[in-house]
Amino acid sequence: MSEKEVTKNGNGHHTPRAKTKAHETAEVETPSMEEVLSSVASGAEELLVELKTKVEKTVREYPVQSIAVCVGVGCLLGALWASKRN
Repeated sequence: MSEKEVTKNGNGHHTPRAKTKAHETAEVETPSMEEVLSSVASGAEELLVELKTKVEKTVREYPVQSIAVCVGVGCLLGALWASKRN
């Protein structure tokens, strides 16, 4: 074949694919466990601060609805807990 091989994908359509060349393996530094945990912790902290801000804003804008949602969730959790005890 020419410069490109033609193969069929799963749908039966022809797709061009370049011939593979030998690639040299490059060594990539992997981050240490402490760096990964630090990154995850900072991301989680940012998400929690955002969530806290949104919840505070929602409760201030809709206090009655917020209380109703909390009471509803509490009733559901109470019913589930009571059903597990029997």
